[in-house]
Amino acid sequence: MKRTDLRNDRGVSFRTWWLVALLWLMTLQPVLAAEAAGVVLAFSGKADIIHDGKSRAAAARAEFFSGDSIVTAEGQVQVRFSDGTLLTLYKNTRFAVDDYQYGKGKNDRAQFSLVNGLMHTVTGQMDKQNYQVKTRLANLGVRGTEYSAELGSQLQVSVDQGRVSLANAAGTIEIGAGSSAIVTSAKSIPRAVIGGKLGMGSGGPGGPGGGAGSPGGPGGGSGGAPPPPPSGTARF
Repeated sequence: MKRTDLRNDRGVSFRTWWLVALLWLMTLQPVLAAEAAGVVLAFSGKADIIHDGKSRAAAARAEFFSGDSIVTAEGQVQVRFSDGTLLTLYKNTRFAVDDYQYGKGKNDRAQFSLVNGLMHTVTGQMDKQNYQVKTRLANLGVRGTEYSAELGSQLQVSVDQGRVSLANAAGTIEIGAGSSAIVTSAKSIPRAVIGGKLGMGSGGPGGPGGGAGSPGGPGGGSGGAPPPPPSGTARF
């Protein structure tokens, strides 16, 4: 074989190797770039994190990512997102982290879905214009807020601090601190409710066990039990 042929063969081999390495790095990049959306602070009973269709039991300090879902059965779980948002999910709840990114400036976003069940949250540093919780009956937007939402046959929302907007095909309303709203169908306009906050269980966000804003209180924190469901005066 001529020397020029050897050089050509080596050139082809090098180019092939380089192409394979490049393709490998391209497939690896999303994995390397993935950053945790948040961590589990506290849990009790059975709660699972679903990632790429695979379920694993929630554990103290366990990370979860954009695209994951958090599901409770008879358990409860409290998590903290990287922007400082605190979220407590109570029994028989499914919550999806549809698209979450923080620390990237104008690309920051927090897109969630409450599929069913009861949640209580204190929002963090995320730009509220980029925050949304979707449900099958209405979508929620916030302004500097602590609130609770419960989705069953209807959607009920109660605000502790700040303001929450509820919007669907029928219209939009906004409620403030100490107020509640209800949505009975995706084609019915959300309506404010006279009578104060929702009654969604015993205890309260600031009661025994600590609230969503105080995970380090008795019963809270890493490995402890999440706070009890929020309470109020309104009943539906």
